[in-house]
Amino acid sequence: LLKNEVTFGVNAIYTNYIQMGFYVTYYVVEDKFVAEDRADEINQYKESLLMYGDELTYCLSPNKNTVLLNVIYNFRNYLGFPHFSKNIAKKIWVGGTVSYLCMQIAYYMGFDQVYLIGFDHSYEIPDNAEVDGHKIVSTIDNDPNHFNKEYFGKGKRWHDPMLDRMELAYKKAKTYF
Repeated sequence: LLKNEVTFGVNAIYTNYIQMGFYVTYYVVEDKFVAEDRADEINQYKESLLMYGDELTYCLSPNKNTVLLNVIYNFRNYLGFPHFSKNIAKKIWVGGTVSYLCMQIAYYMGFDQVYLIGFDHSYEIPDNAEVDGHKIVSTIDNDPNHFNKEYFGKGKRWHDPMLDRMELAYKKAKTYF
């Protein structure tokens, strides 16, 4: 149903191409673990316009289908967290989820409505995962949290999702939409 719509996809969405039957219009990645662990795949992905922070160019190679963003990584618990950018040509703010980047991009593009479909918003940290602060390393092949069991399969790194921050980001974006 979304094949002919403007769509944003994130992280490993391209692994779901066959089931979806289309590539997303815009592909966005924010997390350095995703960028590093999937660099080979992302660097070969040419089916969508890619958007990511210029600080990820140490592992991702921009091409003619890439828009580099000035992502401001500020995860401190400051008053009013997170900031929302109305002009992503200058800067764009993190909000604890890559979907927050997508919403700021959509706002800048002139969209006044967005629909979040299929976004993960409940997470299970498997008992056998290696947890080091906010870094989690999967030790099993079957990711219990995503559409693809190998999404964050064995050896893949991910951050503690911190749903409270994600909720703040969604509430902030709602004030703009």
